Amino acid sequence: MVVLFHNDSFPNSLEGLNIYQFSDSLRSLYDVHTELEKYINDEKYLLTTDACSSNGVLVISELFSQQKKIRSTVNIDVLRAVSRILEKRTDTIQQIDFIKELSSHRAVVTNGYLDTLKDENVEVNEKKLKNISNLVQLEANKKYLSIRIYEHNPKHSIPKQGHLSGKGTVSVMDLDVGSAQRLLNRSKLIGDKCYGIENGRIYEFQCHLDNCWHGYCPSDNVPEYIEKLLKE
Repeated sequence: MVVLFHNDSFPNSLEGLNIYQFSDSLRSLYDVHTELEKYINDEKYLLTTDACSSNGVLVISELFSQQKKIRSTVNIDVLRAVSRILEKRTDTIQQIDFIKELSSHRAVVTNGYLDTLKDENVEVNEKKLKNISNLVQLEANKKYLSIRIYEHNPKHSIPKQGHLSGKGTVSVMDLDVGSAQRLLNRSKLIGDKCYGIENGRIYEFQCHLDNCWHGYCPSDNVPEYIEKLLKE
């Protein structure tokens, strides 16, 4: 998945900058990217102009100098984290390459400092994309992203392999939600299921809605060819 900073995400100058409004925006940006990192291991952050990145760095530098005023809404760690995103993890690419990325990836736009960027959709290069500038928008638009989302199924919470009324034999999921999500991220898609190995045990994941998956340690052994693929 590609994360795009809209070219109007950051103001062009510090003149008239509302540091409180912008610090709130950065807090939302930080929360969104912290949440995205649960699902994405190699995310890209792309811009089409150097000016956008420069504007962002300029504004954040101003916020560093004004941190005593804004510390109630955004702390120094948030400023440092967003600064790292802009300075080290963001690539500026040519317009033609930017358009190619839009054509080949499910992309999202992030950081809604301007009111126009707080809408559900924004238009980039005549293409409508989902705007994800806060956790509410992320939750609403998860199903549109090219990511796998782990959702625990309570029926797999039984203490050991057993039977539930009308369910037949039920396999157990003994990983916590965070560990299961990380395993799902790196698991291999084989057929219509995903498989991964954790602590020498094979886990199987099934998609139950859009891009939402649940998982378990199969009560019966997986086919030999799947085990071989995983170990390779």
